[in-house]
Amino acid sequence: MGRVRSVWRIGKRSAIVQVLEPTGLWRMSDKVTNLLLLEHLTAIQSKLSSMANDIGDLKSDMRGLKSHMAGFMQSEVAQDGSMAAMQTRLERIERRLDLRD
Repeated sequence: MGRVRSVWRIGKRSAIVQVLEPTGLWRMSDKVTNLLLLEHLTAIQSKLSSMANDIGDLKSDMRGLKSHMAGFMQSEVAQDGSMAAMQTRLERIERRLDLRD
């Protein structure tokens, strides 16, 4: 038997997946059955489904954070406008009372 490339394990069963032939080519081991491959694919599919759900949750969390950031930015813009209006009024008052240096 050649060098083993990888071993898959499901529960108590394990199967050699690929073996290196003397020719330098990798081949599937005879111990791999359709049932074992189906079990692996089912496990992979369930993990991908779980990951897809997690990514959906992360996306909704990001949308919430973006909306909060947008609210903070709007508040800051409103405060900047108020500050600019007060600065303009203060300059006008100083000019009328000749308080400028």
